[in-house]
Amino acid sequence: MRLSTLAIATTTCGFILAGYTLADTVVETDWQPWDSLPDSEKRGIAPYCPGGFVARPLQAADDPTRTFRFDQGSFDADNKAILTGQVSLSAPQLQSQADRMSYQNQDNSSLSGNVSLWVPGISLSGDQADINISDYYAKLQGAEFVLPEQDLRGSAESIELASESQFRATDMAFTRCAPGNNAWQIKSARLEIDNEEQVARAWHSRVEVQRVPVLYLPYISFPLNDQPRTGFLLPTFGSGYFQEYYLHLAPNYDTTLAANYVSSEGLFVENEFRFLTENHNGITDLGIEATDISDDAILEETGQPQPDRRYSITHRQSGQFGDWLGYDLQTRWVSHRAYDLEVTPGQTTLLDYNTVDLKLNSQPLQSKTQLKLNYRTPVADSSKQFDQLATELSISRTPLTATLLQETHWAHDELTPEPDEYSLIRKPQLTLQARPKPLWMDLRLAQNAQYSRFQRDLTTSQIDQLTSADQADEQNSTDQAEEQANTSQALATMTQRIDGLTQLSRPFKTSLLTLTPTVELLYADYRYDNPTELDIVDTYGESALQQSNWRASLDAEGTLNWPIGATKHELTPRLFYAYSPLSEQTGPILDAKAEKNFSLFSRSRFTSVDRVGDLSRLSVELSYAVSPDGKATPSLTTSVSKGIKLAQERLQLDGIDSEDPNWQPEYSPWDLNASLNLTESLSFSAKANIEHDRSAFNSFTLSTDYRPTERIFTNASWQKKDDKHTLSLGTYVPVVQNVAFIGYGTFNTDIEEPALRDYQATQLLMGVDIDSCCWNIRLAVLETAAAEDEDGTSIFLEQSTLAPYFEVTLKGIGAGTGTIENILNRLDFGYAGRLFNTQ
Repeated sequence: MRLSTLAIATTTCGFILAGYTLADTVVETDWQPWDSLPDSEKRGIAPYCPGGFVARPLQAADDPTRTFRFDQGSFDADNKAILTGQVSLSAPQLQSQADRMSYQNQDNSSLSGNVSLWVPGISLSGDQADINISDYYAKLQGAEFVLPEQDLRGSAESIELASESQFRATDMAFTRCAPGNNAWQIKSARLEIDNEEQVARAWHSRVEVQRVPVLYLPYISFPLNDQPRTGFLLPTFGSGYFQEYYLHLAPNYDTTLAANYVSSEGLFVENEFRFLTENHNGITDLGIEATDISDDAILEETGQPQPDRRYSITHRQSGQFGDWLGYDLQTRWVSHRAYDLEVTPGQTTLLDYNTVDLKLNSQPLQSKTQLKLNYRTPVADSSKQFDQLATELSISRTPLTATLLQETHWAHDELTPEPDEYSLIRKPQLTLQARPKPLWMDLRLAQNAQYSRFQRDLTTSQIDQLTSADQADEQNSTDQAEEQANTSQALATMTQRIDGLTQLSRPFKTSLLTLTPTVELLYADYRYDNPTELDIVDTYGESALQQSNWRASLDAEGTLNWPIGATKHELTPRLFYAYSPLSEQTGPILDAKAEKNFSLFSRSRFTSVDRVGDLSRLSVELSYAVSPDGKATPSLTTSVSKGIKLAQERLQLDGIDSEDPNWQPEYSPWDLNASLNLTESLSFSAKANIEHDRSAFNSFTLSTDYRPTERIFTNASWQKKDDKHTLSLGTYVPVVQNVAFIGYGTFNTDIEEPALRDYQATQLLMGVDIDSCCWNIRLAVLETAAAEDEDGTSIFLEQSTLAPYFEVTLKGIGAGTGTIENILNRLDFGYAGRLFNTQ
């Protein structure tokens, strides 16, 4: 009768006799060896760990059934059900085990003897427990606990599970280490865990390493998942000290405050602010010097006075205004050129300009419109003398694109540059591009027309100075006055240029051969005018000068494929011919530079249409590739390129050279390329530029790359270019299963035939990454050699700087990326992340 009443009061219940041992705590029962872990759990645990904690499956929250298992049952005088002998309870999102249970209809229960309790996110064990099944309340004495998702375990004098998401413990200790290993642990007077916020907080804590106290923390908080939480991030020790404090202001706003102490430079305060809204996002980085160094000391060490306060401001932002306007904004301002070198490890670049770059995008009426604004202003100690502003407007609607570019510049901060220091700028440049759909017989057309107006923005006073110089030339004929007058005339010249480019191509395809010939024709017309009163007849032969030139090219490339058995072969020949006639081009140089070397497949000997130069060149290339049919490896690709000058090339930047009657056709050096992919993880490549007579290497590169996984790699390259040899090495590879060696180096020498001892390091990083189940240690030493400034003075105080760094991460309690991680990401040598990206 009483059992029937109990069954009615507890909704749907079942009483089943069972026999099993309940002596193990949740630390033993929830722990599983590595081989038994499900794949989802292995992704968060390094494979050298003995195992991990796995959450026990619980009854669904929408299943109201409560199931009791016990050996014996009875009722006492207060109508409590007394269950003994291997008692277990299963209820919605709850499971418990004990030697004895006292159960009431109000869902309050008392458990004693080998108590274990499982609820979402946490497992508990103790000698005695009071629980409320409906409210997820539990209180245990002499307890142990496990957070399986974080692989944290611990023990406490008392533990209270206040609700489904609230957990409290007193006089407790916890660690990420495996059972039986306390390499580190944190002992606290009080711990609170909020599973809803996924954050843990501890008071009066001390960190112990191998049971030795190393740090006292009156308060510490850390996240229980990957969500950001307010608190201290991973510090970095070494030649300085870098400590970050993260503030999680809102789900879409946060900021990081950092103290960056650089031993040779002093203390810098840094701040990063990030925001994200539905239509906008941005990051602002601010760094400012917090300590003053004597100006006399800086002047003595560097030879240059420093700014009153060193600083850096960087802002990046992008977003969308409605459906019609998007934008991207980037700006960077620093106090002086060497800020990054002094503050940021591994940086070697001097900054000449503070910058603001704004890009606006819109798509009205099925067209694309883009406006770019690029502003440059010299850094305080830069040798640059001009502020610059470039505005570019582009409107595109298939198949037409129109672009308008307007440049301007002005003397910076009351500087007075000489007239010949003013460069030619575009005021304006209009470009029209057309790429219509394929025409008759799949003939494809591309056209480009451009109008450019170049001038120097000389002030009225500067033009007056030039006029005075020209008049001085009329009064006396000294060489100095003549040179000054000729220079003045050139500076006062305005140039207009019109050029047009037409391309025609047509692909031909058969079952074995694909061939696409392309014909290109360029025509350019120049007009040089003098808007001032200066006489330019002596320089150009007339007061206004008009010149024209043109060039043409034919590019034919084909691909021949044929299989032999299970092997795929591919042969790709290419023939390229370029021609432009000899024409007089004596006007001012606008934006062209001469190509120094015999460039293959080049349409011109100059970098822009400002100069064309006579040209009659033939370039050929033959590429061959072989690989298993349908497979990527192993594969081999080789190519050889060669060119010949069929006519004498005489036009230089400053006029036409005389013809050489003994001239013979000239051949380019040999260009050779080869790449071998033995496996998906191992590849080799080689490039060489060899003199025509095969007597010497002009340049070569030999490189190899081994990457068995995304995070493990070794690469090396050896390069020679312009009599300079460079060795580059990079590696992040395990020495043993949980210890990785970090190595990076660049070594240079100018010796023609160097021995290994002749190479000098320009940047060198050596370190070790030691990973265990419950902590990670990184040690690294970065050495950067002296670099030369534009004026030849060293930007470093000594021949090289040597900076050690040290980082420790206690897994499971959250950490920042650290300075070593930032350095590795900054170096371009293949690094993709930690050896084992575990919690």
